[in-house]
Amino acid sequence: MINQLDRMKAIFKGWDDHWDVAKNLYYIPAMPDATEYTIASIDATGGKEGFDGGEAFRPTVNSYMYGNALAIARIAALKGDAATSLEYNQKAAALQIRVQQDLWNDSLQHFIDRFKVDNQFVHYWDFIRGRELAGFAPWILIFLRIIQSIMRPGNT
Repeated sequence: MINQLDRMKAIFKGWDDHWDVAKNLYYIPAMPDATEYTIASIDATGGKEGFDGGEAFRPTVNSYMYGNALAIARIAALKGDAATSLEYNQKAAALQIRVQQDLWNDSLQHFIDRFKVDNQFVHYWDFIRGRELAGFAPWILIFLRIIQSIMRPGNT
């Protein structure tokens, strides 16, 4: 596992072209996210498409990158690389805050995409109009943190 650390860091860095510096979140269209027919794609194309044209700040890709950052941090710690471990723990913590603050929709009580697209049909940073399964992805990581804290030695 330790011998994969450099490759994992390179893959993580490979997502830089989907990183929005202003929002500190990742964005992606529906198809590469493997969710195909999405509200973001439908609405961003005026109802003409469901597969393309809907780049959005999605709970999925941001949750995956959070998990990737944690994995890199832990593997770096196993290797004894404290600087890399700290760097990726900080990336994970910052991403977790952004997801919880920016992708949580109080009205829908769900993690929701925000549009990256700004056109005649939709506007940049608006929430999409409804819930999607993608909004459950952050919960997996929240539950993992809870389970990890329960399983720590000394917890009963």
